[in-house]
Amino acid sequence: MITVREIEPGDLPGALYLGQLMQAEAPAYQEYPFEDERFEAWFTLCLDNPDWLGLVAVDDVAGIIGFLAMGSAPMIFCSARTADDLAFFVHPQWRGTTAAVRLIRYMEAWAEAKGTVQIRMGLTTGTNTDPARRFLERFGYQLEGLVLVKRN
Repeated sequence: MITVREIEPGDLPGALYLGQLMQAEAPAYQEYPFEDERFEAWFTLCLDNPDWLGLVAVDDVAGIIGFLAMGSAPMIFCSARTADDLAFFVHPQWRGTTAAVRLIRYMEAWAEAKGTVQIRMGLTTGTNTDPARRFLERFGYQLEGLVLVKRN
């Protein structure tokens, strides 16, 4: 059975492992080193700051199989809040299960409770972009804007 819950301090090793898998799989990020300390700082931010959410999808047997990190903040021109994802990843062996659906539903409930007027999910890793887009569109997400990248 797959469940989703907010992260706890003991989840760091499992989340760290998935973060390493995400970075290794993502063409947009493979050229950069994976820094455990940086990932741990993100993890701590999600634990300690009420405007940040860290979630894990957990299988009863396999343990942590997915995670999602989201932040919420007021817009720069008004007090209306948005929620923006930092990371959303499900282990390749668990894609197509209910893990991603459960992560999205939990995150959306959290965002609604925060009073957000908009949730923005990015597809910036370069991994499975078309299937990920179709998945998010099933939840009502629509393409809006673009992300342009320049490497120095």
